[in-house]
Amino acid sequence: MKHLMHSKKGQGMEIPIFGRKMIFFAINVVILGLLAAGYIMGTSSYVFKITKIPTSLQQEEYQSRFAQYPGCFAYQDPNTQRTYAYWIDMQKFTNEQFQRCLQFPPSKTDLCYELQLARLVPSRGQYSLTEEQLRSIRSNNYSPACTEGAKKTVTKKATKIIDGEQQYEGILTIAEFTKK
Repeated sequence: MKHLMHSKKGQGMEIPIFGRKMIFFAINVVILGLLAAGYIMGTSSYVFKITKIPTSLQQEEYQSRFAQYPGCFAYQDPNTQRTYAYWIDMQKFTNEQFQRCLQFPPSKTDLCYELQLARLVPSRGQYSLTEEQLRSIRSNNYSPACTEGAKKTVTKKATKIIDGEQQYEGILTIAEFTKK
């Protein structure tokens, strides 16, 4: 019985083994490439999520330089060159020094600051202290336009104030205004 639809062209010829392997490897390369690209994209986004620094920690880090860096307000012993964190040198606590210290990163130009330094003095009660305002300084961009409608974050830090040869206990109040 003859098959009418059967073609005899190429009958008995098989595709060589080399050709079949090439097709197999080409398909595998495409599949492995897609898997590798997916893995790299998934891993990089995951690493970005788990290594992102919270905004509050960024603010705390930026503000800590005011009282810990000798180029800002931290007291530096002239004999030993040791810097004392949270010891405020009154001679450095000026607007000019604040502007030198305050170097905004490009993403932080919507911030403005007001710093107040107060001395703690004993009040009438034996265990109570009151704050005696010593000095207040502001960033150059501090204005009603910066503060109106802005989110205000106030941080108070216990400090020691060095004024020449005198030392006082004090409070450094940092008011940060962030535009929304």
